[in-house]
Amino acid sequence: MRIQRFSSSPRGFTLVEVLVGAAVFLVISTAVYQAYGSLFQLISLNQYKILALNLANEQLEIIRNLSYEDVKGVTVQDFVRGGVLFMATTTVQSISEPLEGKLVEVEVDCTECVHFTPIALTTLIAP
Repeated sequence: MRIQRFSSSPRGFTLVEVLVGAAVFLVISTAVYQAYGSLFQLISLNQYKILALNLANEQLEIIRNLSYEDVKGVTVQDFVRGGVLFMATTTVQSISEPLEGKLVEVEVDCTECVHFTPIALTTLIAP
């Protein structure tokens, strides 16, 4: 019977090497997952901003097509665009000096969206 001797060169990984490799893989995987989540959130936020900007522009175009006498007061309306609820607030202020006219501001806010800053557009309407 012959006794087999093990060579001093390693043939596999030690437990410490496996644990260190798993820890490095876990850190890298977590960073990639967080970056993917942040990117997805940023894309959604930009999509909501585009929808809000289009809604504000649509409201200004409707106001521009009204007669001068019909543009007055403050109105608040809810709209659904892209499956998201937006609130549009239209404020009209009369201006007498130096030009006569009305200052119209449309502010669109999304109460459902996270980290959303309201979009506001302003225009001057003359008689």
